[in-house]
Amino acid sequence: MVSSKTKAGWLNASWLKPLLWTILGLWLAVSLGLEIVFHRHAHFVFEQVFGFWAVFGFVGCVALCALAKLLRLLVKRPTDYYHA
Repeated sequence: MVSSKTKAGWLNASWLKPLLWTILGLWLAVSLGLEIVFHRHAHFVFEQVFGFWAVFGFVGCVALCALAKLLRLLVKRPTDYYHA
């Protein structure tokens, strides 16, 4: 067992969170910039809205996370499930 005095590791470093937000923001800016530059051949009218695929991806990710939380309630077992 890890004692409370040991370091949490590089994933909990104070510099990592701002760096990840910066990378995410740059990725969003690049993807939206490429949407301006390249012409897409949309099959449906709503696909022609600027930023549609970014919003679609975000909503899909949030929906998957919410679905996973609901699914966890169905398949969750007690902590001593295998010891009984």
